[in-house]
Amino acid sequence: MNWYQTVKHLICILCLVLTFFPQMTLADYQPDFREANERISQWVDKGYYEGATFIVMRDGQILHEMNFGNFDRHTNIRIASMTKWLEAATLMTIVDQGLIKLDDPISKYLPQFDSNKSFATIGQCFAHTSGIGSIHGHLPEDQTNSIAHRVNQLAKLSMPDDPGKRFEYNGNAINVAGRIVEIVTGKSWELVFAENIAKPCKMYKTYTGMNWWYVGKRLKDDPFPTSNATDYLHFLEMLNNRGMYRGKRVLSENAIQIMQADHVGTALMEHDFIRRTRNREHTSVYGLGQWRENIDDNNNALRVSSPSYLGSYPWIDLENNIYGVFMGKANEKAMHRDKFSGFYASPILSDIAAKAIHAYDLTGGAYDFSPLHQMIEQWVNTGSLPGANLMIVCKDRLVVNQSYGCYSADMPVYIASAGKWLATATIAAVVDEGKLSWDDPVSQWLPQLGEEKGKATLRQLLSHTSGYPTYQPKNKPRDTYQTLALSVEHLKALPMVCKPGQRFDYGGLAMQVAGRMAELASGKDWPTLFNERIAKPLGMASTRFTPVDSGPGHAPMLGGGAASTVQDYMNFLNMIAHDGVFNGKRILSKEAVQQLHADQMRHANTQEETFLRTIRSAHHHGIYGLGVWREEVDATNHATLLSSPSWAGAYPWIDRQTQTYGFFLTHVDTRVASRHRFNAFTTTPDIAPLVRKIVTQSQTTHK
Repeated sequence: MNWYQTVKHLICILCLVLTFFPQMTLADYQPDFREANERISQWVDKGYYEGATFIVMRDGQILHEMNFGNFDRHTNIRIASMTKWLEAATLMTIVDQGLIKLDDPISKYLPQFDSNKSFATIGQCFAHTSGIGSIHGHLPEDQTNSIAHRVNQLAKLSMPDDPGKRFEYNGNAINVAGRIVEIVTGKSWELVFAENIAKPCKMYKTYTGMNWWYVGKRLKDDPFPTSNATDYLHFLEMLNNRGMYRGKRVLSENAIQIMQADHVGTALMEHDFIRRTRNREHTSVYGLGQWRENIDDNNNALRVSSPSYLGSYPWIDLENNIYGVFMGKANEKAMHRDKFSGFYASPILSDIAAKAIHAYDLTGGAYDFSPLHQMIEQWVNTGSLPGANLMIVCKDRLVVNQSYGCYSADMPVYIASAGKWLATATIAAVVDEGKLSWDDPVSQWLPQLGEEKGKATLRQLLSHTSGYPTYQPKNKPRDTYQTLALSVEHLKALPMVCKPGQRFDYGGLAMQVAGRMAELASGKDWPTLFNERIAKPLGMASTRFTPVDSGPGHAPMLGGGAASTVQDYMNFLNMIAHDGVFNGKRILSKEAVQQLHADQMRHANTQEETFLRTIRSAHHHGIYGLGVWREEVDATNHATLLSSPSWAGAYPWIDRQTQTYGFFLTHVDTRVASRHRFNAFTTTPDIAPLVRKIVTQSQTTHK
């Protein structure tokens, strides 16, 4: 093969690569859980579940979430034996308080348990080795829904097996331990669960079903335990964090270790759960309230779970540092018809998840973001930030998707100046159409602003070098205009601060003029323009521009009035990071994106601007592009770190050095923040360099 044929052959291979490896979308950034999704889809299609949700997490971030049928993470269902884990954790809070010991015999608190029953311990009750599970005889229906009444019934029946002799999986003995908790605390079981587990872990729609209560509030009809995926994942997060939930301790580390330890010992094992789900046997199958599915050579648990007979399945994979939950609304008739057992079938999902995450980690996908989470949790715990959402993508892979405090993932939040990037991109779309030019003078579109203001260009309006005043004076109408046209009229009488191009003054009024120019050039109002050019093509259904004033009918505040969700804004950053392309469709030209990020300061004086000196302890002349800060530049003055921070704390950024972009969504509580001297505008940008450090260290480790 000569050199020409060789080159031709290589070009053909390159074309095939480009064909089969298009730009990735957010759905592609995650580990590959398609095998699990397909299996669950088959179960739903066969009618075993009316609907389901499957969620896998690591370090508090969602690695995978998929809903099936009319079901999502907020759907409450009966959870049956999944409560055993919750109940064991509740018990351990009482052990932590020193009110009981696991080795205490139950007769110490319940003298009605005599003969061989008296020797059973509280720990054995939750390990299913107390012998109470083997009690035979008819237990009449308990119309009182009282744990005390149920326990008294158990005490009257014979117990053929001595304590510690046999592992027998059922719930009788758990009621006995629950009654002891009521006695030593002087509180009902439901109240102890609410105070010690449910409320600290924000499990507001979970109750354990020992009786008819749900976090201290009476339910109407259903005495069965219920929960949803959101609640249960909060609980698993606490366990996975060694007893800590969002910076607060719920259980001691010792309690977590005790729960995961082997509590079966030499008891006879006749249950086939481990054999049927793991295709192997070991005798150390159970801890306290949880199955020990996998163990190492030293008998340490590697994977623990608490499946229900209805087929829902929560687990923690200690070996791979992931946890998750599969929850589905079971159709017991269909399961019985096909002899399908969700109890034995659903644990395969943790195997699939382990395989997916192992492959993901081999590609260098694992980053230790714990320092980042700790920093943000400190901000939230002080009350300066009521909550936050954070998403980070590195090399086209989603590596962080985390909510903090009271925020939920789909929560729209006012983002203040983070909207400047969105507004400028919208205007860039009009420039792409040839209807505007960056160097159009204001006088071309708005001659009523006069000669001095008319000399400013569109470029200068969006780079804060127009010479216009930054905000309305206190004695002038402030953000109460009804249209962008009216906002321009309000600006008309204000004096210029300096000549256009002379000085950088960060503010918002000039952007109103730029927005009005875009309206006139396109023939459309701003909401329509933004929706058609940016929001709709990028799937930003929850993003809009609003006035700062909350009254109806007011014009949008381009420089500080946008509201968005973390996912919406990440779609925008995805497009910007890929030079104007999103999901294979061009939204902005590459030239437009380059203009946004280029140095637009020219001869403007930037020495009085303190923002970059404050957050980066450095200053360079080319600090701003169009609607975006150029936080860092390389030796050729190309921006390597871009952002659009806001006084409210919202912080989007693109780090070209590590091929990372992200969005931290929050809105500061100014009253609390002032007490703590917390400046969100200059503090949340700490996220970008910390992320860079974490990513760089991980990449070095994987080389």
